[in-house]
Amino acid sequence: MKGALIIVILFCVQCFGQESPFNKRSIQVQDDQNFKFIVSGHFHGDSKNVSGFPAATLLGNLDEINSKDAAFMMSLGDLFLSLKKDVKNYDRVLFSKLDMPLFNAVGNHDIEEDNYKSKFGKTYFWFTVGDNVMIVLDTELDNGDIEDAQLKMLKKALKQPAKNYFVFAHRPIWSEYHEELEDVFKGNTSSGTNFGDEIYPLLKKATGQVYMFGGSIGGEAPVSFFYHKKGKNVHYIANAIRNLPRDGMLLVEVLNGEVKFTPFSLTGQNLKSLESYNLNYWDTHDADQGFNWRLLPLYIFQMLQSWHFWVGVVLTVLGGLFILWIRKRRRLKKAA
Repeated sequence: MKGALIIVILFCVQCFGQESPFNKRSIQVQDDQNFKFIVSGHFHGDSKNVSGFPAATLLGNLDEINSKDAAFMMSLGDLFLSLKKDVKNYDRVLFSKLDMPLFNAVGNHDIEEDNYKSKFGKTYFWFTVGDNVMIVLDTELDNGDIEDAQLKMLKKALKQPAKNYFVFAHRPIWSEYHEELEDVFKGNTSSGTNFGDEIYPLLKKATGQVYMFGGSIGGEAPVSFFYHKKGKNVHYIANAIRNLPRDGMLLVEVLNGEVKFTPFSLTGQNLKSLESYNLNYWDTHDADQGFNWRLLPLYIFQMLQSWHFWVGVVLTVLGGLFILWIRKRRRLKKAA
């Protein structure tokens, strides 16, 4: 009887893990050597999406996402545009609809209103699924630097013996250290400086393969995915959606210790392998979303509603009047 109880307890430990603060679901796997999870970032879509709902491309594919039989979903930050305004809608149309636990590596929009921690708890943490360590970082805490308690946590997690280490963050802080990656994500928020001195050496020393994700790739990216391998064991991956035709998410499969990536489109596009979206692809492809002329009246209406536009108009008029005044004074001086 006691032996049977021990087996049941071990089975439960194996099958049930980290609980999501968003939908209270826990990670459940039948085999911790063979499981799947989904990764992507920027779930609120375009920053002009003030509807209070996630990106339409995400909502329109919830059935497809649930059909992947993933153990969990990891958001790479900017889950919300405005937490206070959006959370009720997210509860109703996203969190409650997911058949898997959801976790989030916070972005700037998630924490700018100072109520994220009180509602959803820690912004950096780690957990394991079998021989795989999952590390969630907060790249907003110290402007991209990983310091103090968070650095101690990262060191502790990377010392855990594992075949694979998955590091999830919003900012691709690695892109600002390696020279060949400096101009990949143009327009992104600049980060701190300790990645090269403190973080990269830790990643290289890890006993297994390290997959480090970023969820901020900018609005002018040619595709929703990026992959770059550095050294023997460090892999850099970026993925984000923007409510655009290019939108896609990443299915990650752990198969007896080996990791397989499968990009899947949210808009019906034919996608290549993740490894195809490398530096060469980004260097030779431009963002081409096209221009929908039918939306021109809407763009004009939105422009006229923006206070930034009217401030620009007022400043332009005042600047023009000032120039005319200067010219008039000069003419009067010459006439005198």
